[in-house]
Amino acid sequence: MATRNESRLTQSAIERFVRRQNRLSNRGIALTCPHPRASQDDPGTERTAQCSDCKCKRPLSQFQGRRSWYKTCIRCRNRGTKPKVPPTGSAMIPWEGFAEFYKNFRCSKILPMNLHLPPDLVNLPQEQIVHHFIEHLHDTTGYEFYLTQLNNPAKSNNIAFYASCINSKDFQRQMTPEKRRRQDERVATFDCKGRLIGFVDVDQRWLHCTLHHDEPDHPADTTRRVTVDDAIRQFILGLSPALNPKKAYDVVRHQFPDALVTYSQVYYWHKTARQSS
Repeated sequence: MATRNESRLTQSAIERFVRRQNRLSNRGIALTCPHPRASQDDPGTERTAQCSDCKCKRPLSQFQGRRSWYKTCIRCRNRGTKPKVPPTGSAMIPWEGFAEFYKNFRCSKILPMNLHLPPDLVNLPQEQIVHHFIEHLHDTTGYEFYLTQLNNPAKSNNIAFYASCINSKDFQRQMTPEKRRRQDERVATFDCKGRLIGFVDVDQRWLHCTLHHDEPDHPADTTRRVTVDDAIRQFILGLSPALNPKKAYDVVRHQFPDALVTYSQVYYWHKTARQSS
C-alpha cells in the first residue's frame, strides 16, 4: 500500500509541475499580435524590437518563441541561461543505430540516450516526434510506453515529455474486475517502475531522454490489447463532435460487434479528436 501511495504522490507532483510550467510559459503576447516593443521602421527594411534587458534594437526573429513573443533578445537569454548543447562524436546516437546501441546496454536499469533526429522528423511538430520515438522504442526494445505528460510551452522550443511502461504496477491504473469496462484480458503488470523522461530540441535536431527500468528483462509481449483498426479509428473521430465517449463506445460496439475495442481505446481517440479540433 505504501508503494502505491508513493507512486500516486509522485504522479501528482509531476502533474502539478507540468501544469505550473505550462501556466508560467503561456504568459506572454501571442505571435499573431504585434510585439509590444516593435519599432516602426521603413517598409523596405527588416522590422526590429527593443530588448527589455540590453535596450538594443534587434531583429524580430530574435524575440520569436513557439506561440508568443519574448521581451528579451536571444543574446540576453543565452547570457542569463546557458543553452543546452547536444553531445558530439560517438555520444550522439543516429536514429538508425539505436537498435545496436540498445543491444549493448539493454541490461542497464538507467540508460541515458542522445539521439540525432533524421531529416524526415525535423519538420514535424514536436508532439508527433515524441510519438514517433515511443513507437521506435517499442519496435526496438519490445516494451510499450504510453505518454503520461507532455509539456507545451508557448516560448521555449524544447518540448519535455514523460512516459510510463504499460506493464508497470506503479503507473498502471487498473480497475477491479467487477468495475472494469474493458472487453479484453487485463494487462499483466510487473514491479519494473518503467518510465521515460526527456525532451526534444528541433533546432539542434536532438532528442535526449533517460530510460528507467528496474526489471529490464520482464516479458515484453504480455499485453492482450488489440490495435484499433483504421476504419474504426476514423469512425470514432467522426462521432466525437456529437457524442460523448460513453455513447460513442456503445455506437462503436453496435457498429463493429466482432471487433475487440475497449472503452479506453474509444476514449483515447475521442479525446484526441476533441483536442485536434
